[in-house]
Amino acid sequence: MIGGGLGASGIFNGITGASNTTTNTKSVIIPNSSGNSRYVTVPDDATLSFVTGEDDDNLDAPFTMACWVKDLWAGAGNRGTLWSKGNPSAGSGELEYRIFAGENRIYIDLQAPGGGSGDYNRTYWTAGTNSFPANETGWIHLVFTYSGVAGEAIKIYRDSVTYTHAANAGTSFGGMEDLGGSLQFGRLQSTTAYSFNGNLCQVVFWKDWVASQQDVDYLYAGGAKHRDPLQGAQNYGGANYVVGWWPFDADLNDHSGNGNNGTAAGSGTVLESDVPS
Repeated sequence: MIGGGLGASGIFNGITGASNTTTNTKSVIIPNSSGNSRYVTVPDDATLSFVTGEDDDNLDAPFTMACWVKDLWAGAGNRGTLWSKGNPSAGSGELEYRIFAGENRIYIDLQAPGGGSGDYNRTYWTAGTNSFPANETGWIHLVFTYSGVAGEAIKIYRDSVTYTHAANAGTSFGGMEDLGGSLQFGRLQSTTAYSFNGNLCQVVFWKDWVASQQDVDYLYAGGAKHRDPLQGAQNYGGANYVVGWWPFDADLNDHSGNGNNGTAAGSGTVLESDVPS
């Protein structure tokens, strides 16, 4: 079992709830090969864009993103996009954000208006740093947190171990833009390049909330009995900030209550009984 799984219930941070309240028996597997792109697409919704006030105003909405992922480096050329949001008609240069694995690194990119090569905030975790292995083929837990301040780096957690890379941002990066595009799991917007080839489950987005180390420890410790992000317990305070929750267990739906449901696209997406254990 990955993580400990506390199994207790009680009142923590003023919220009552059980530590473990959901269990996946399946995950979504997104197999991709040359010319055969399978992915999950979610229609645009304001809850999935982390923009406040005017675009490019040096202030985004704080966020946390998390997932369990298997075979991180198993894609063609050892690269793959876990998810991306942007303008699918304009190509990879018009993105809001993406989570991307490549060159034995895990990246998170936030893109500013204009889509220029210097107009992004990037953080990445390199294999060999903080024990991030070069060839990741088992299940791991990833968490990404961002304060919303354009000049600050994003934190990346792997199995609750944190790594903060200096912000690698272009001089003109001043915040993201809401491009009105769909969210896609397993594919870079509008291209079959950099498609993910592996398993995903328990993908969670929180808006206006930044997970602490204590929160990340709690989420990771759920192991095979995943945490229900809508139930607060064990010092976890994010229950009221979930904007998207895709367990990818029995369906592709958003279980946060916001209706950001996914549908299979490309050559189709299948569910497989293969979860962290």
